Amino acid sequence: ALAPLGSEGGAAEAAAEAEAAFWVEYEPEVRRRWRSKLGLLLTDEGEADDALLESLLGVMQRTGADFTNTFRALSRIGWEASEAASYRAPQDFDAVLEYCLAQCASTEAMLKRARPIFHPKALARLAAIAQTEPERLAQFGLDASVVARETQRAARREALARVTPRDKRLSDAEAR
Repeated sequence: ALAPLGSEGGAAEAAAEAEAAFWVEYEPEVRRRWRSKLGLLLTDEGEADDALLESLLGVMQRTGADFTNTFRALSRIGWEASEAASYRAPQDFDAVLEYCLAQCASTEAMLKRARPIFHPKALARLAAIAQTEPERLAQFGLDASVVARETQRAARREALARVTPRDKRLSDAEAR
């Protein structure tokens, strides 16, 4: 939104300063809100909290877990007010794990979501054009990133097509 200002004298520097100031305020606020959502209320672990969130979101993406239902499942865990009293044995989470596994997308649903936009032959042609004449992609209203994303989507779909429902459930249960 600030890019048009960049053509005028000192406006580029002002835009860069405004963007830097934004991120200084934004990142701590996002971290605070995620910590609250995850129930991490006692101490701020900084990068460890960020790694936990990244891991959770990565697992949710790989398993096709529903965002809302995952957080509903996590809310089923009762927590104590003190850090010492909040320790739980791993088996205490079995019911929550089963609930989360029940909320994960089926192989069929993930296949439907991973359906490529382009026919495989068309994608192969576009990939060849991207390799040899990337400027021609613009004639189709595309760029190399679109072709790369669709190629990844097609590969993900092929991999998913080989997964049985049983294997998916086992993979979901072991996701980290």
